[in-house]
Amino acid sequence: MLKREKGIWQRRYWEHAIRDDDDFARHVDYIHFNPVKHGYVTRVADCLVNVQIDDMRRGVHEHLEFGQGEIVFSPVLRALSESGYRGLVSVELPRHSHAAVRVARESLTFLRKAAGS
Repeated sequence: MLKREKGIWQRRYWEHAIRDDDDFARHVDYIHFNPVKHGYVTRVADCLVNVQIDDMRRGVHEHLEFGQGEIVFSPVLRALSESGYRGLVSVELPRHSHAAVRVARESLTFLRKAAGS
């Protein structure tokens, strides 16, 4: 096997552990802009059908109410807007179905504030 290959991966794939925030950003940028780079689409927004956002803490896959995690949403929402995306932005809070009305109201207020509207 070649360098960085593991037994289960196909030859054109390799494992990579994200080293730091800059490395993460480079990988996210590659994923988001690769279709543009290769001429499949002219804008990133052309690839988006639905966007789901949740608040979370680093290293824990748990959907939290907005403001309880570590995600800063203003730049996320600004990037969506600047990309030309005009589709649905949904919120998943499966642990909070018992408080759906309250959580939906607070989520909308939070997101409007984060979006600056």
